[in-house]
Amino acid sequence: MEAARRWADVVRLLELRASAREVGSEARLDALLRMMRIYVDRFANHGLAVAAAERVLELDANHHEAIEYLRGAYKARRQFDKLAALEARAPKR
Repeated sequence: MEAARRWADVVRLLELRASAREVGSEARLDALLRMMRIYVDRFANHGLAVAAAERVLELDANHHEAIEYLRGAYKARRQFDKLAALEARAPKR
């Protein structure tokens, strides 16, 4: 229980960093990627991980890790309209 609270605190701090306009886009990108990984690895919350990955693509439309995660997540969640849109704009493999 204590560990889960600590991870939640980490995510809150990362969200502050990802939302801060005074930090550079690389720092915001790093914070969002770390959030995505924590949501998947520590909380198994793919809904929040998808939201973080989509925010990554707003900063870097060609980010490989975010694109690959979203491909799998959209397929698993049967969100084929979002998958088609992602495939249309993603760089070819």
